[in-house]
Amino acid sequence: MKPKIVFAIYKPHQNKGNELKKLILKHVPILKSNKLITDREPVLVQSKNGIYIEIFEWKSNDAVE
Repeated sequence: MKPKIVFAIYKPHQNKGNELKKLILKHVPILKSNKLITDREPVLVQSKNGIYIEIFEWKSNDAVE
């Protein structure tokens, strides 16, 4: 199956932005070790209002499920 690029949007609770960022950064190695995402490097950005946007690529539709 074809890889699937996705955007994940995360809105942290008040004063929890740093904790959320740590969790986001931890989940990428887990997804990679389980062969769920491609080797394409994920992109993580933060908006001015604190929302995180992560862009990564699932290996297939099956990996999403």
